[in-house]
Amino acid sequence: MIMCYNFFVGMCSRCSELIQYTCWAFKIIIYIMRKLFYIEGMTCMHCVNTVNKAIGALEGVKSFDTKLDKKYSEVEYDETKLSETDIKSAIEEWGYKVVDIK
Repeated sequence: MIMCYNFFVGMCSRCSELIQYTCWAFKIIIYIMRKLFYIEGMTCMHCVNTVNKAIGALEGVKSFDTKLDKKYSEVEYDETKLSETDIKSAIEEWGYKVVDIK
C-alpha cells in the first residue's frame, strides 16, 4: 500500500472561502468551508458555552470560535458532511437565533 502525505492547500479564486486539500496518490479532495454565524441571544459566557456545545457535537465541524462581544461563531466545516442549515438548526435548537451567515 502506498501512503501519500503530500497535501496542498489552495483558496478558491472566486469566493476565497474554499480550502482544498489534495493527495495525489489517492486523489482525495475534501472541501472545508469557513463561515461566520451571527447569533442573537448570547448574553454571557454560559451562552457561548452552550453554542459551542451545539456546534462541537456536529460531525464534520473542523474548528469553531464563538465570540460573545461580536455575537458570532466562526465555523470551519467539511461541506460534504454538513451544511449551513445543519449548523444553524443545531444553534437554534438551544434557543438562539442565527440572524446572518457570511
